[in-house]
Amino acid sequence: MVSVGSYLQRCRKSARLTQEEVGRRLGVTGRTVSDWETGRYVPSFDLMARLIRIIGGQIEEAARLLLDDEPLAADVQQRIEELESTDEGRAALIKAARRYLDEGDGSERR
Repeated sequence: MVSVGSYLQRCRKSARLTQEEVGRRLGVTGRTVSDWETGRYVPSFDLMARLIRIIGGQIEEAARLLLDDEPLAADVQQRIEELESTDEGRAALIKAARRYLDEGDGSERR
């Protein structure tokens, strides 16, 4: 089974970007990008959406891979529930979704 980290790495390499280049664009280190690709850590929802845009991936595929990983899916579900439990968290989820849709022209999603 393909992991979300290997999917991110494959997309990044297809885009001919280094981990350092991707990190600079996201405001993180190349080491952080490496940690995401190896599965050591998972980027926040906001960073994941921006990362997918930069490397030319599909958010739907990344989400599917995240949810196929049962322990990770449980963690993601818990994070979503925590965010949804407060007005500030709901606002953050909406902001991340809007930022994802607003990057590029986003016309294929509207």
